[in-house]
Amino acid sequence: MSNLKVLVCGDVQGKFDQFLTRIKKVHSKNGPFQMVLCVGSFFAKSIDAKKQWDDFVAQKPEVPLPVYILGPNSPLEIAAFPGDSTNGCELYGDITYLGQKGVLTTSEGLQIAYLSGAESRSGQTGPHTYRQEDVDSLVARSLVKDFAGVDVLLTSDWPRNIEQFAPAPPPSPWNGCASVARLARSLKPRYHFAGSCNVFYERAPYRNHQVLVGSQCHVTRFLGLGRVGNPDPKNRWIYAFQIVPMSRLSKVELHKQPDVTTECPYLQEQAGLKPAAEEPTLQYFFDPRSLERGRGGAAARGNRGRGRGGRGGQFGHQPERRPGGDLPGQPPRKRPVDDRGPDCWFCLGSPKVEKHLVITVANQTYLALAKGPLVDDHFLVLPIHHHADSQHLPPDVLGEVEAYKQAIVAYFKGRGKTCVFFERNFRSRHLQLQAIPLRHDASEVERVFVAQGKARGITLKPVDKGETLDGHLGDSDQFFLLELANGRRLFHSIRQGGHFPLQFAREVLASSDLLDLPRRVHWKDVEMTAAEETDLAGKVRRQFAPFDITLDDDEDD
Repeated sequence: MSNLKVLVCGDVQGKFDQFLTRIKKVHSKNGPFQMVLCVGSFFAKSIDAKKQWDDFVAQKPEVPLPVYILGPNSPLEIAAFPGDSTNGCELYGDITYLGQKGVLTTSEGLQIAYLSGAESRSGQTGPHTYRQEDVDSLVARSLVKDFAGVDVLLTSDWPRNIEQFAPAPPPSPWNGCASVARLARSLKPRYHFAGSCNVFYERAPYRNHQVLVGSQCHVTRFLGLGRVGNPDPKNRWIYAFQIVPMSRLSKVELHKQPDVTTECPYLQEQAGLKPAAEEPTLQYFFDPRSLERGRGGAAARGNRGRGRGGRGGQFGHQPERRPGGDLPGQPPRKRPVDDRGPDCWFCLGSPKVEKHLVITVANQTYLALAKGPLVDDHFLVLPIHHHADSQHLPPDVLGEVEAYKQAIVAYFKGRGKTCVFFERNFRSRHLQLQAIPLRHDASEVERVFVAQGKARGITLKPVDKGETLDGHLGDSDQFFLLELANGRRLFHSIRQGGHFPLQFAREVLASSDLLDLPRRVHWKDVEMTAAEETDLAGKVRRQFAPFDITLDDDEDD
């Protein structure tokens, strides 16, 4: 489906001719647009509001496209609305009053939530105000099972705390309401427009999920609009945007995160009402770029972009597995014990994860720097959730691992280097695929590993590119796997109850035959402060950005 083009306008306040002239011009020059949405006061805050409207209608003006407005924000505007119109009504031609509150679903499937009026204060009530009961009735919509959010939210009032976490605050003073913040937190609009303050403010998009807590969600873009006819050209009162209804988007498209994205400015408890049943958390999202001063975030957008390669990466395609991880035609094998939990250092939801080392996060996997790195760009490719080894990964997780590997190869190639990947599934509860850059030919790297392995009683055997380790491990699920830049893979099966040197790969790589870094064999010997680690991660994150699988080349947000 093609994008819907929509115009949004701030407070008209009775300047109907100026409003209509402008939307006709924009509609003709940049359209066609599907509709105009108006926030703030459409009628003048004057005792002459009704007369001004009647004079305008008497001219029988042509309205070129549907216009939807909110209700009155002051007692002086009430007279311009029909007597009993809290549920909305047609005012003139294609100009429609939406009503006090509700959700309009257009023929194209666009969901537009709206709340008319100003917040009721000091017991003042009337058609120009909304009460907490009105907000609660809209919030209750978010408690329906499978509720994902709405496309657009229209309010006259601004939400309280909208400036929190934003790179820049609104340019002029404004008043915010906690009730509108709670409403926005609950309905999760993709766009939220507000008026009344005569301030144009386009806030950086914010997330509708909490980092490392809930499933990834779409972002919200908040915009406050100025008043029609205000003399400041920077205080814009009309805004155009394009949108595809969320009901017609895939989750990957819907959850796409702009480069600059902040935390939600509203507190979690502002949602007010608790859903009857919480859905289990299925994935985590972490915004590593928010660690860098003055920047917004990257996002988990899935297996897309430069590193895209699906499951058939350079280092070997693995045959399709059954959901449990076994190959078709083979009996189920004994699974490694799944002892995930808060004690796991690598499950992204664990409090023990050192998040300042995270480089980028996709849907099922993430890339991080190693603690106590052998070299500065010593990468770890890890699943977000608990998976013990690479041989029992679900297809979607395996696909992202392969994509990250290809991206890493491209990253190092741009620096005139090759790389090796290695995995040790021994005394390790969580898959850690490590990547180390080298300036050596793959055949030389293989020779060194085989020779030094033999000296330690470790036999490294080749395994074909498209072959899994299932037929080579016997009764043991423990192994060491090395993947070279030329596509060759070498493995060693570790028998149950056997011994394997935990630092074997680092010892070989740090030897004088390769990197010659004898003081960095053990990660604990590499002393770095948290500040130094954060600075290094920021540097590598920026360098790796052109290869990040979570970013699209044609990103235009």
